[in-house]
Amino acid sequence: MSKFNNTSEVKDFLNSYKFLKEASDIARERYKEIKTIKNETGGLKATTIDGLPKAIGKKSSVVENLSELIDKLERKYIEKVTTSLKRLSEIEDIIILCDEKQQNILELHYIECLSWDDVAERLGYSLRTIHNHHGNALQNILKKI
Repeated sequence: MSKFNNTSEVKDFLNSYKFLKEASDIARERYKEIKTIKNETGGLKATTIDGLPKAIGKKSSVVENLSELIDKLERKYIEKVTTSLKRLSEIEDIIILCDEKQQNILELHYIECLSWDDVAERLGYSLRTIHNHHGNALQNILKKI
């Protein structure tokens, strides 16, 4: 059974690359910020000054609350980056199913985000030739998935 029903679904999947890449980059930056905060605060470890026992299930300090929040954000951003990278890898794996000329066209348009005119100019083909190769690439992907 095919992952895609038609070439429009293949194009939508390929078009998601640029958005996933951006989301992954943003999440990676947020993760770095969280790691910096965590490192600057020494991991936000709570210390007990009075030696008294704490109530079970209750947060004993603002530091513990902040530490948990930072850990939660850190896990969230790691998960987001991991999910994006897996999907980006799937997109690149699909592009590899095409011949070299088609791969170049798909990579330039969907991964490097060049316009069709810029792809044609860069590869030295007419716009019509680019569109023909693009259509053939989408058909090849449909057949191979």
